[in-house]
Amino acid sequence: MGSPTDNAARLAFDFGTFAEDVVISDIKVEEIFFAVTGIEDLPEQSDVRYYPNPVTSWIYIDNRAGYHGATLLDMNGRALAKYELSVSEHTLNLEGIPRGLYVMVLSGNGSSQRLKILKL
Repeated sequence: MGSPTDNAARLAFDFGTFAEDVVISDIKVEEIFFAVTGIEDLPEQSDVRYYPNPVTSWIYIDNRAGYHGATLLDMNGRALAKYELSVSEHTLNLEGIPRGLYVMVLSGNGSSQRLKILKL
């Protein structure tokens, strides 16, 4: 709070992993922020290699047979960038992406794979 007369209340809810029966009512919400405090491990699906991770500017993706597209998602699921993967091109430029934790979704041939990316 900014001062003793600050009339804005701050509420924090920790629902854990089970929030099915939680009911919140009679609250006026003007602004809401979500803090990501963890991420589940994504299962390894193939031998796709990506490096370096953490990445500062360029990321290299090898052994990506069948994948022709890549989408970079933030932790809220918003797409920040889309890339086309060709047979000859296996580098992606992440220079304009802010620092943070992301998920790179590789897609193609009716399948997809998620990769965890840490941008420095």
